[in-house]
Amino acid sequence: MQSKIAVLEDLSDRTDTQVKQLTQILDERGKGLQSKMVQAEETLMKIEQSMRKTLDVAEIFQDKVPHQEILERNQQSKYVQAAKFANSGQSVDEILAKIDLPRSEVEFIAKVNREDLTFNPELLPEWAKNKRVDDVFQAPKTDLSSLQQIEAGFKRAVREVADLEKQAKPTIRSVKFPRIIVDRAQLSRTVIED
Repeated sequence: MQSKIAVLEDLSDRTDTQVKQLTQILDERGKGLQSKMVQAEETLMKIEQSMRKTLDVAEIFQDKVPHQEILERNQQSKYVQAAKFANSGQSVDEILAKIDLPRSEVEFIAKVNREDLTFNPELLPEWAKNKRVDDVFQAPKTDLSSLQQIEAGFKRAVREVADLEKQAKPTIRSVKFPRIIVDRAQLSRTVIED
């Protein structure tokens, strides 16, 4: 009887030790997940601040460029595009189909720029280098690749933590304790015999 009780106590001690170890592992994993979440929140805050600054700068820029200057740039861009089309061998009619300019101006531009451009394309301002006139004053397309990389990294980190938690979860196995059936007659005999 003493040996069976000792076995039960030993099993109980082992179970307690395993539970403590698993609890400690889960706590460590939880702390790791919390630190990853804090890092993700900090990154999101930085992104939001950057986006706010970008929008502020865009607002300032929009306020600084007067309407008349925009119209002038648009007209100049049409001339640049017409010159490039003429230099590439397109006819006056083809250029007129693409760009809204008077025929006389397109004919003059084509005549002057047919052989060689009268300007150096590399020295043009950025707004005049666009390939299409319609794109000159379009808002720049936002590059979201860095945000997508951050999102992918965050999702990857969450998956890793979830996988680690799955691995660390204790598998509760049913512990089968030996069944002790006490027969009073045997117990009394055992006591008497001892």
